[in-house]
Amino acid sequence: MSAYLYSIGATAAIFTLLALSLNIITGYAGQAMMGHAAFFGIGAYTAAILTQTYHVNFFLALLIAMLFTGACGALLGLISLRLQADFLAITTIGINFVMVALFNNMSITGGSLGLTILKPMLFGTKMGNRQFFWLTFVVIVVVCLLIIKMRRSWFGMALASINNDSAAARSFGIDVSRYQILTFIIGTAIAGLAGGIYEGVFKAR
Repeated sequence: MSAYLYSIGATAAIFTLLALSLNIITGYAGQAMMGHAAFFGIGAYTAAILTQTYHVNFFLALLIAMLFTGACGALLGLISLRLQADFLAITTIGINFVMVALFNNMSITGGSLGLTILKPMLFGTKMGNRQFFWLTFVVIVVVCLLIIKMRRSWFGMALASINNDSAAARSFGIDVSRYQILTFIIGTAIAGLAGGIYEGVFKAR
């Protein structure tokens, strides 16, 4: 395939990964998440800042971006314990606007112009669209396998019960709060990973 087709494939793969991460929060846990793009951006900027400003290895930066974005997701998970349905949706929409304002006005993020990083190296050569496509494809396969494993585990069954009726799930001894927070952590961490890969594909030269 040409570099252009690999670019299209990498774009589709990245947003497929982002959709999978959102589905963990909304599809399996039933949480009204409308601010997922903010965590995509947090992951992208975290990886970009680490690689550009602090010269961290790209793959290590992806891992750190995942952890940091997951930590931010934990904070949202704590907020979600006090909010439900429409109120949670409105709050998460607000997070998008807050993060856009921060990204556009902070010097460390490059302001409205953003950041440009150097293409990461893999086995001594610069990664191109083909390498990023296959990297994202492998990540999608791993995430899908983990989701299948999750659905068949006690964790997945607990999420299904919470999605159907959280009050009934709580009456059966399921710690609804803990599972909701864990869901936000997992979903936002994967979104941060997708964002980190995105900046490597489209913001590197």
